[in-house]
Amino acid sequence: MSPTSVTYTNAIGVCKRADPPDLKNALVLLGEAQKKDGVKPNIFMYSAAIWVAEVCKDSKAAVFLLKTMRNNQCRPNAVAYDGGKLSSHLFFLLTYKMKVLVKYPSHFRFPWTSVLSIFGAQGKLEEACSLFRLMKRDEVGPTAVTLQKLALASQKSTCPPETVVECLEGVLDQLKDYERNAMISGPIYNRLIRAYGKLNDFDNSLRIFESIDRMNAQILSSMLFVCSAVTPVRWQDAIIILHTSDIVAGAAGRGKIEYSALSYAVIACSKENQWKVRALSLFGYKNMSTLFSAVSIHEFNRRA
Repeated sequence: MSPTSVTYTNAIGVCKRADPPDLKNALVLLGEAQKKDGVKPNIFMYSAAIWVAEVCKDSKAAVFLLKTMRNNQCRPNAVAYDGGKLSSHLFFLLTYKMKVLVKYPSHFRFPWTSVLSIFGAQGKLEEACSLFRLMKRDEVGPTAVTLQKLALASQKSTCPPETVVECLEGVLDQLKDYERNAMISGPIYNRLIRAYGKLNDFDNSLRIFESIDRMNAQILSSMLFVCSAVTPVRWQDAIIILHTSDIVAGAAGRGKIEYSALSYAVIACSKENQWKVRALSLFGYKNMSTLFSAVSIHEFNRRA
């Protein structure tokens, strides 16, 4: 019985699970598949090899594989598998040939995020954004995981804040309307709001904040952080933003106002001697010790 694409995909997957991961043999298997057995590398084989490069943190090999994949008319048409794992459902479909992908394109994730994951871990923001542009040019829609990796690259990047802002604004410009919400693009909004805050640019932080569809607690917290961090402190804006937010205290999941958000609002007030704790207590937080602790830490650091 001759090896098939499934055989080679599994063999390359073994290279990923080896200790240490064996990128060299993964590339050998990928190269020899067609030469020895007439098996043309497909999306799954390339993906498996890219996952090996991901766990080896080898960005050059990952980008090389992605480019080779595109050059060989094996075009990725969806975003990457999360963490290099194949679902059991995907393995089932794989055994019943690639034509199933045409019927269920939204069920699959391919190598883009695996490569972005490497750039994210290494803080290579400009490289990550360049790859994202290529991905959008191929009409590949990002998932929340894709944008989380881009946000991680911006967080770990050593680029100046101006470059971070420029890169993240470029990412937002390429998003379609249905992708511009906290569920998908939340990590990018978070990083961009805080990046503008580092530049003491409250107006642009607020512009980004107000442009977001379907807010979440993390983005609210980022905006209130900016209110407390810029000069002059925007304590009045912090109170207004907090009280006009769609986030509801006590709600499950995304609806809950986090303590960090309230803490930033209290810190903003404390910096200007404006104590609005009574107003903040309207949100139902009976135990305000966490907030007072945050303010005390701020006051201690300011006087030190």
